Amino acid sequence: MNFGPVSATQSEQVKITYLSNTEVKIAPPDGPRLEPSVLRGGVSIQSGGGVSNVERFGYAGVPNVISLSSHEGPTSGGALLRVTAAKALGTISVDFVTLPGPHHGAQIIRATKVRELGDVVTLRTPRTSARAVNVELCTAAGCSRPVPSKDTYVFRKP
Repeated sequence: MNFGPVSATQSEQVKITYLSNTEVKIAPPDGPRLEPSVLRGGVSIQSGGGVSNVERFGYAGVPNVISLSSHEGPTSGGALLRVTAAKALGTISVDFVTLPGPHHGAQIIRATKVRELGDVVTLRTPRTSARAVNVELCTAAGCSRPVPSKDTYVFRKP
């Protein structure tokens, strides 16, 4: 497995976690955590038969929520929500994180059916009880930090 140019000796230092006739799963090398970046040289597989096509590979950064298309919706869920964020590339889920109270910690309600297009992530809100939450975008590198003035969403009874 080559990460980066095939000629770089360190490009083959990855841990293979699963191998079959049609699939290879690996633990990719560490990359930048805060900023998204594309790996120069891409990723390829090298075997006795040669080197595969090079595929583009990058690391997702940690997003920063800039705005929500709406700040409230029904407890029944299903409302269309657009989240505009810096570094939204690679968003894999959107977490609706409840604010901790005196007798309970924060609760996470995760939406995984998200559509990312540039700096906008679109999803349908989950079903939950009436409450205020912070909307956090999550990539493989981590989740956005809460900014209540920008990412608070309130679920209201219809």
